[in-house]
Amino acid sequence: MKENAPIECVAVIGLGLIGGSVAWGLRQSGLTKRVAAFDRNPLALEYGLSHGFITHKAGSALEAAQDADIVVLAIPPSSLAPT
Repeated sequence: MKENAPIECVAVIGLGLIGGSVAWGLRQSGLTKRVAAFDRNPLALEYGLSHGFITHKAGSALEAAQDADIVVLAIPPSSLAPT
């Protein structure tokens, strides 16, 4: 984590292959201080925390996005409208 990162917080909704890769890339590049994430699978969130590619696990998509500067929706297209 870089203290002088240009983006304060990014929310990633969905930590599958795409969302997990985006979160990992953001953390590795130092572009953001925090990555908050939500996924329906609690194991995906625990994995993200334990491997350091997310900094906060959220209980809902709304909670993850609440203080985010950017929100990444990495969910199936059929879930976009309800989310």
